Amino acid sequence: MKRKPVILVVDDEESILKFFHRILKKEEYTVFTADNGKEALELLNGKRPDLVILDLKMPGMNGIEILRQIKKIDKNVEVIMITGYGTMKTARIAMRLGAYDYITKPFDVNYIMALIKDVLSPASDGLSQDIRVGKEISKGQAIVEKLTRIGHCKQKKACLWEVAVKAFVLGQDKISIDWMEDPEIPKQEKIKLMELAQIIKSSIARN
Repeated sequence: MKRKPVILVVDDEESILKFFHRILKKEEYTVFTADNGKEALELLNGKRPDLVILDLKMPGMNGIEILRQIKKIDKNVEVIMITGYGTMKTARIAMRLGAYDYITKPFDVNYIMALIKDVLSPASDGLSQDIRVGKEISKGQAIVEKLTRIGHCKQKKACLWEVAVKAFVLGQDKISIDWMEDPEIPKQEKIKLMELAQIIKSSIARN
């Protein structure tokens, strides 16, 4: 019988652990959870997961330190970081330390599952739609058409694609934070920014 992929989820919020446990069990993954770094490293040693989903902001041992310890124990285990918009700079540090990718709160379930499938099936012939789009963007194929189609310019504000490129390519985090906190910008536009951010980050991480 083929071994089920093992996933370890590390977060100090019980609601996040329950969320991941529920959606991953539906896909028939073997799931373990931990709400602190010490427990996470013990499970890593005992269960040898194929993938760790790790929150950046943790009490005691933070996500960056846990990531360092994970890579010391097993440099081949893949790690996806969980981050909020205020910790994008730290998320990029995590990428340099060997994290596979990072996802932002609030979560897009379809994107998360596509990313996890991509992590656990590196030899798969079919990349997820988001990854395909990310690779197209990285090659400069129809970038203006693709980005401007996702959102529209707001008077006296940067276009949505400009916000995304400046924030997630050039590292100007403040522009995305200001955009997300602006009460005049519709919620739907903010959701589109998050979706676009995931596409761009996936592209950067793989190229």
